[in-house]
Amino acid sequence: MSLVEASVAHASLMEDSPIRIFLSYAHEDDEIVTVFQRAFDFLEREVDGNLRVFRDRSSIPPGGYISEQIKEDLRLSDYLVVFFTGTTRKNVSWNGVEVGFFQALMDDERKRTGKTGRRIVPIYFDELPPTLTDVKGISLRLSSNDLSRPKDEYVASLVTKQEDEDDPLSEFLRDVARGAEGRSRQRAMNEKDAEKKQKHRDETIDKTIVPLILSAMYDSLGARIAKRSIEQKLIEFQIEGGSLTKPGIPPEARLVEHGKAFSLFKLPNRENEIEWQQFATELTNAAKEDAPAIMRAMERVFDSAIDNVKAIDNDQLVRAPGDGELYRVLVTTHFDYYNGRKIVHMYFIEKLKRKEYGSEETTIALAYLNVAARYRSIFLEPKSELSVRAFKNESENDKLRDMVIQTQREIVLIEDEAEQLKLDSFAAKSVLWGAQADPEAAKKAKLQWQQVRSELFASANRVLAANPEDATFAAAIGDWMTVLDRFTTVAGKINVDVGSLALARLTEFFAL
Repeated sequence: MSLVEASVAHASLMEDSPIRIFLSYAHEDDEIVTVFQRAFDFLEREVDGNLRVFRDRSSIPPGGYISEQIKEDLRLSDYLVVFFTGTTRKNVSWNGVEVGFFQALMDDERKRTGKTGRRIVPIYFDELPPTLTDVKGISLRLSSNDLSRPKDEYVASLVTKQEDEDDPLSEFLRDVARGAEGRSRQRAMNEKDAEKKQKHRDETIDKTIVPLILSAMYDSLGARIAKRSIEQKLIEFQIEGGSLTKPGIPPEARLVEHGKAFSLFKLPNRENEIEWQQFATELTNAAKEDAPAIMRAMERVFDSAIDNVKAIDNDQLVRAPGDGELYRVLVTTHFDYYNGRKIVHMYFIEKLKRKEYGSEETTIALAYLNVAARYRSIFLEPKSELSVRAFKNESENDKLRDMVIQTQREIVLIEDEAEQLKLDSFAAKSVLWGAQADPEAAKKAKLQWQQVRSELFASANRVLAANPEDATFAAAIGDWMTVLDRFTTVAGKINVDVGSLALARLTEFFAL
């Protein structure tokens, strides 16, 4: 049955038919869902049996598909109640499967009629799942004060408390009841009797059904460890169906910031979403020549997450202009919907800093020697995969492009190590140069390095902006080879000086 046929069939069943509720949940939460099923059983008696509950008791394996029976139940349902308690799940695919299928039904109804009678209701403990942040949910989280009270005292307070019109759980149950009564064949009732029946129904909800649910939550939450999490830097990408027509992040992809992730890039924090095209423009203005490398790293990770064949690329690193620290770029979650919509969670995790022990002088001299040795092995030794000779011997454009990316990555990693130990500080240089300190020579070497480093990264950006299949790529690679040759010449001279001095200092320290 197509979406259109399903929507039409649902509309034809609405008149004089029960309200139908589908319970979507991870089966680790079976006990909690059973409580809600009992609550709906109570409510069914209050609405003359005009309520039906569908409950999927079969697990959907990761990457699996829902059965035709579940699809049929979803097609007939008015409410999709989604339980999200934060429990570790073996069957996590309900998010992108049952919710996605139901959302597609709702979208089709809106497209055909301008509205939909269906509704998704998330029920959660701590926070809404990322896929449902734009949907009004019902939190079942109880305060620590409530959980510290004896259970009988807490339950008594629920039964005696006044009706709260703003309580989302009570309001949801009343909404279901009103919908069920509106479809009932027994609607012929005088006004007084109808008012009396409604009052009795609302009292049952407030004094019996809601206390039943919250009493069970008392038992469940009291036995759980409260979550304590430090929110990482996260950017959520929301991509509509049909927009992924080529590699890269679509210009119209919507970005939602979590954990003040935008501040890493010197961008203002936002409560509202921003399109990738606007993000790229603002990043270019804020990060200048570092912006292309940042966006390229994000797009490589994004593309690997979307591609179901290639292994995900979690090796990308970016230097954050906001704090100068090095961050790994990771995609941890990727949701696919039936309507083609995708959600990708991209985290920025600060690279671990290594703790150094022992003498500060020895540590600094060893760090200088390590940096010099790594530069030599990666860029200066002829047998290196990133040497000038290796670039000259490579003829495939795609491999050349990857080698350029790897060169940038290795330089950034070495720079991060040097920065962690503050090897550019006066104190560190004093250890390296000792009595032979020549401030002018050191300053000149630093300026030369900064110049060739800037030229190399600018040339890399030109290579990576060119299409490997176009003539512009050959020109960009030619420029890269010229700049790389100059880079290795300058870096080689600095490398010999720094390595020799560091080795001499270590010899002195070891002799003590």
